[in-house]
Amino acid sequence: MAKQSSTPAQNLLDAVRPAESDGPLRSAVLSTYGLSLDQPNFFEHDFLPTLLGLGGVRDRGYVAPVALERKLSESYCALICDAHALAEGARPSLRVDVIPIARPRHHAKIVLIHRQRLIRVIVSSANLTHDGYRSQREAAAVLDFRPDRGLAPAILDDLLKGWVATLAGAPTTPLRAALENAVSSAATWPAGPVKGPVPNVRVVHGGGPTALWRQLADAWPRGEPVLSWQICSPFWPGPDSQTTPFETIAEALRQRD
Repeated sequence: MAKQSSTPAQNLLDAVRPAESDGPLRSAVLSTYGLSLDQPNFFEHDFLPTLLGLGGVRDRGYVAPVALERKLSESYCALICDAHALAEGARPSLRVDVIPIARPRHHAKIVLIHRQRLIRVIVSSANLTHDGYRSQREAAAVLDFRPDRGLAPAILDDLLKGWVATLAGAPTTPLRAALENAVSSAATWPAGPVKGPVPNVRVVHGGGPTALWRQLADAWPRGEPVLSWQICSPFWPGPDSQTTPFETIAEALRQRD
């Protein structure tokens, strides 16, 4: 298994690269809108080999398909994607649980990596493409859950419950089991000493019955002033919006207080 470098990450792909201290991979759940399956096949020739510790195209050259298939057989891997991403390319390995979302509105880019001693969730703007993970500037948050340190397991539980609810009936039985196992593993890890303020993190999901702006406002601690905020989106506000995202959320927070 490849060792992680002590130097700062140069691209988002470094965030999926394994470290020996993390232990073997148990499951990986990957969510994307766009997908590179040909010219070149970034997903199977670069992303998966890097995730599995085999080395990607830019690391040690091409990984033989048989080596990738053998390694995939040792853990569970699911790919949730907008159906259009599979329309023109070949299907990924049969060892990957592919879950296409039929309506052209699945934009979530979430990566859940469950290793023996690390559960990492990457919430980002990057599609599973060469540009997204190796060359473009993307916004990303990396949430780590570890034995004796890292974020509280309750944060992971809330994140995954919201994800499953947003996906409605799409998740397969193996996918649900993988998510439940990740939550169960994190819950069994002993809580270590916390230095400084306890991180309060919540990930909210759009596309469900409650508007995303309302979820953001409801998640904000009551009475806590807003010091700064950043919104990164090419879609919001839309052409028919009467107010900006800042005005919408600010008004919701004002009404709560």
